[in-house]
Amino acid sequence: MDLPMLVFSIVFLVFCVRYSFFWWFHGNEYAKMNRKKRMMYRKKLFFMPQIIMFDYYDRDPIFEIWLNRVFGLLLVLAGVLMVFVVINGPF
Repeated sequence: MDLPMLVFSIVFLVFCVRYSFFWWFHGNEYAKMNRKKRMMYRKKLFFMPQIIMFDYYDRDPIFEIWLNRVFGLLLVLAGVLMVFVVINGPF
């Protein structure tokens, strides 16, 4: 068992769980916050990629929430796998 890698894996897992908490339990507030931030950045930077995408996430915030939830779940699973591999070894 590699102790520095175990510490890194646990920190990564905690970070992913904390980040996923907002996506899973406060998804609507997260989408509203992102919409406000995107509007603020569009005023400053007229060439943002979201303008090229014709405001897709603003028109369909549920897609953004579910996309973030799936990504968060994959990160949490990766963190659990990292801890498991560090404790038991790769083989």
